[in-house]
Amino acid sequence: MADASVSTMAVFGVPSFCLITGASKGIGRGIALQLAEKVGDNSLFVLTARSEAGLQETRGLVAARRGSGIEVRTVTGDMGNMDALSTTVSDLFDGVDPTKFKHAILVNNAGSLGDTSQAVRDLTDPSVLQDYFGLNVTSAICLTAQFIQRFPEVAGRRRTVVNITTLCGIQPFPYNSVYCTSKAARNMLFQVMALEEPDVRVLNYAPGPIDTDMQADLRANLGDPEMRKMYNDMKAQGKLLSVEATCKVLVKILEEDTYKSGSHVDYYDVCK
Repeated sequence: MADASVSTMAVFGVPSFCLITGASKGIGRGIALQLAEKVGDNSLFVLTARSEAGLQETRGLVAARRGSGIEVRTVTGDMGNMDALSTTVSDLFDGVDPTKFKHAILVNNAGSLGDTSQAVRDLTDPSVLQDYFGLNVTSAICLTAQFIQRFPEVAGRRRTVVNITTLCGIQPFPYNSVYCTSKAARNMLFQVMALEEPDVRVLNYAPGPIDTDMQADLRANLGDPEMRKMYNDMKAQGKLLSVEATCKVLVKILEEDTYKSGSHVDYYDVCK
């Protein structure tokens, strides 16, 4: 159940700060669109990704969906560039006045599959692994730490941190070694943070198999032929989830606010 002191604060309908990584397409864009319908006037969305064109498209879609009442800023940056990560993270909070918001929301969505044609025995290049875990783990840690510092606990303000995860974070799958490992690490990170920051609502959300570019990568390149066939069959049979459907479920979970902070909640836990 939600902490009583937190649950008395409004989840939506108030001035909110929403920071979403990987917001240029796919689920990051979908979350931005769904949240835009829920937050109150005088909210600020900060959207970041590597693609400036994609971010501008998301910005336009958010503006069309909402109309007015919120400001949308975009920050183009590579969360996997460790040399520039501190600067990129700092830019995301540049000029932000935390006192203006009743709800601060961070969505850690940016990440990648890695090379799913490779088995564990193939993972011999430490530089490739460092780059991968830099994007998929280190950047999420640093960004979340900055978010907590920039939005400290104050009376009357809710703080929410969402980690976009996957079944791979709690169950092993062949040829997904680095992806499973990075998602498991992030899941544990946010479970620990939920204990350390009891006033922060922390959710590990697994959106299910979505019809996105990442899914297309699995269908084309996954080293496990049985799973590759399963994904291709799901695509052919129209069984992959839409971005809109899973993002609506995420917002529903946040709005109902009954999940245990730090828990792993799958789309299919809600839509059985």
